[in-house]
Amino acid sequence: MRQRYGTKLSASRQQRVARIGVVTVAALAATVTIVLAGRDGVVDALLATPWWAAAGAVMLGAISMVAEGAVLAIIAGDPRPRMVLRMTRAYVAGNFVGAVTPYAIGGAPTWLWALTREKVPVEKAAALVVARSAVAAMFFTGMTLTAALVLPGIPGLPQAAAFIVVLPCMAVLLMIVITRSPTRSGVSVARLLSWLGEQSGLEWLGKAADAAPAYIGRFAQTFAELGRRPGSMIGALIVFAVSRFSQLAAIPLLFASAGATTSGTLLTGLVAVWVISSITPAPSGEGVAQAAIVTVFGPLVGSQSAAAAALGWRACVYYPMFLAGTVLFARLVRSPDVG
Repeated sequence: MRQRYGTKLSASRQQRVARIGVVTVAALAATVTIVLAGRDGVVDALLATPWWAAAGAVMLGAISMVAEGAVLAIIAGDPRPRMVLRMTRAYVAGNFVGAVTPYAIGGAPTWLWALTREKVPVEKAAALVVARSAVAAMFFTGMTLTAALVLPGIPGLPQAAAFIVVLPCMAVLLMIVITRSPTRSGVSVARLLSWLGEQSGLEWLGKAADAAPAYIGRFAQTFAELGRRPGSMIGALIVFAVSRFSQLAAIPLLFASAGATTSGTLLTGLVAVWVISSITPAPSGEGVAQAAIVTVFGPLVGSQSAAAAALGWRACVYYPMFLAGTVLFARLVRSPDVG
């Protein structure tokens, strides 16, 4: 079952996606780095960053990665270290694809695939991905509403609400409908897949239609079990917030190491950076995130310090996760058994 549903795409195609993704993000990162580093004094400010600040930022990035795995493990009801490790591997591998697709839309299906490669049954993997989307939607709703209150002039905020809040909530509502009527939903999905198979001539869609009712039934049962554990969802939300704030905490750490202060505007600035980075379709927010830091914090700490912090933040927090995702994604593609 895992092999059937986990790797519909050929290994060669998956590897091609990985290569294209690495080249795309690397090209964007190189371009942005050259532009920012070309400003007077930025390279000197970056080289003057103390080792402990860089190490601390890397550690915060690592905490963020593990916390994301812990979110999935908590939702699954098994937060033991071994399970957290498996979930972290799946999350980081899926995040790699999300990072190279607009608005990270490739993340969810790849997380599903990665979880099945980690020996999680496909129906449970689907329930975990949907439940995580619910947790993310709750957190993003809070952040987006906060941004709307304290930063009402951010362009594109309505689009951010649509992509970050509305769409995940609609997906969760759909899952609730499926949970309440699994038999009817299974028949409807089977009919849809069968029709798609007839129209496209793809034989595997017909086979998927035959198996759909049984899988929908098991998915509904698993998702219903998750819904009966609200404590796990609350715990997952708290850990999810830890992951996101760990990423953002590296920014003031880098500022502080350079002797720059941001006074009471720090939290508002971090919210602005997060929202601006989230509403862009650019892969991983590359370029936009750095520009947001320079724009928001430049008037407070100086453009040189802001540009240096932007480069250091991406180098210490995001690029290690992206490189780890590249390695883990390739590992999952090539390895017949992972666990």
